[in-house]
Amino acid sequence: MDYIIEKPTGQLWKLVKDTASVTRDEFEKYFTGTLVGVGIFFSKFVLFPEPIMLHTFSKDNMPFHPPQGFRYISIDDLKSSLPAVANLLSEI
Repeated sequence: MDYIIEKPTGQLWKLVKDTASVTRDEFEKYFTGTLVGVGIFFSKFVLFPEPIMLHTFSKDNMPFHPPQGFRYISIDDLKSSLPAVANLLSEI
């Protein structure tokens, strides 16, 4: 990994549009609802001739799960989205 940048998504797209492995539409769908995106830049990588299946990386038959995307959510948004949990969060 060479470096990581964190920018508003509009600025991030301008920086990565020529080198990203996604279309503008894919980029916008991925970052829907976010104001800031993160770009991770690599200059050295290996392109394998055939895809490697995820189960290849399982250890002792434990499933391998790639990292998942995440999104920050405010307490107010969480309370309104999950009314059943609102009482538990009222102390926060």
